[in-house]
Amino acid sequence: MTIKAELINPDQLTQREGEIATLMAEGCSNKAIARFLTISIRTVDAHIASIYQKLDLRSQSINTRCTAILTMVARGMISLSIKSVVMILVFNAAQLDDAALRVKGGQVRVNAARMRRGDNA
Repeated sequence: MTIKAELINPDQLTQREGEIATLMAEGCSNKAIARFLTISIRTVDAHIASIYQKLDLRSQSINTRCTAILTMVARGMISLSIKSVVMILVFNAAQLDDAALRVKGGQVRVNAARMRRGDNA
């Protein structure tokens, strides 16, 4: 199954941030995003840091990437099917129980203390 994301509310991000957010949501690595957009990985990193800042996320971890994608979905910034959201969590090795993930006021929060980690975490 291919993950297909669509930017539906571009007002909160620059055009390039929107392109990168969509590619992030589709499961692309920073390296793949850089190759696809023909920009450096450092530029991708800078745009992702800006996206995280706009979403009020402070960490640069894999779980932050998942949280950023889920936050953008919750805020209506990007559109993904529920199957795609589940695949993103699986691809990023984030196994969450019901209490670890909550949506409040358009913000998705991951409670790291309640997160179950797989063998490779």
